Amino acid sequence: SPVWVAEDGSEAHLLCLRALYPRPQLRPDWVQQAVQEAGVCHGVVESAIEALCRDPATTDDTVASASVLVACATPPVHGSDGRIDYSVDLDKRAGLLLPDGSIDLRERNSAVGVTAGQTVVRIERSTPGQNGSDVRGKALKAENGADPELTSGENVRLEASADAGEALVAEIDGNLAVESGVVHVRSVFTVPGDVDYDVGNIDVPGDVEIRGLVGSGFSVKAGGTIAVTGTTEPGATLQARGDVIVGQGIVGEKTRVIAGGSVTTKFIQNSSVAAAADVTVGSYIFSGRVRAG
Repeated sequence: SPVWVAEDGSEAHLLCLRALYPRPQLRPDWVQQAVQEAGVCHGVVESAIEALCRDPATTDDTVASASVLVACATPPVHGSDGRIDYSVDLDKRAGLLLPDGSIDLRERNSAVGVTAGQTVVRIERSTPGQNGSDVRGKALKAENGADPELTSGENVRLEASADAGEALVAEIDGNLAVESGVVHVRSVFTVPGDVDYDVGNIDVPGDVEIRGLVGSGFSVKAGGTIAVTGTTEPGATLQARGDVIVGQGIVGEKTRVIAGGSVTTKFIQNSSVAAAADVTVGSYIFSGRVRAG
């Protein structure tokens, strides 16, 4: 056969040998018949056959043959994977780069606050693949895209969005957490140990529970209540719209505690404390600056 078919069925070529004597003008039906007899039934390039018949391929004395592409496979179109777009920054940073080039290592972005009704995640679903075909008509299998493994959890609802995707929406003011592919919004941000360089500063719209101490120079801000099991070291700042409860004591010249509700602690030493409501101290106040509503 003058038709050469690639082993993988990707292409078919018509071989045009150098003629020693004049030959008849090629006709499209001759070429089509040769193509069919070679088992080619898909992707025939009609325009190439017609062009070849109008202007036959020529060769010089140094080239024994030439080839013309007369059929081409249709490659499969693989589906695209789904995509997840967060509306908030979930990456825990090493620190915050300041304008002077220094890095504030206390800004870690460990707590991510969201508000009720906020779309926290947009999910774009995968698309199916479209099979292709080789020149012999054999199907070339396409792979479907993979859907992202992300589901709604505590205080999060799943909604269909206008762009045919889906969205995860927070139902309460709280702190966003993604655990094993499940998105949660919790009203209380819990620190199992101390607020230190591993945790960084905290700024959340809900409550904060700290099961250790607040380290020197660190800041904790909350839209609700702050509860600290241990002490506040010198230079710490606690600021809450609700109550502030410090299990041990508030210590340090530059330590500041501000509450929209009440402040309750064991003792106050050299620190500034202001509360819109009551200040309750279990033991003593030493050189403290205390203001209560």
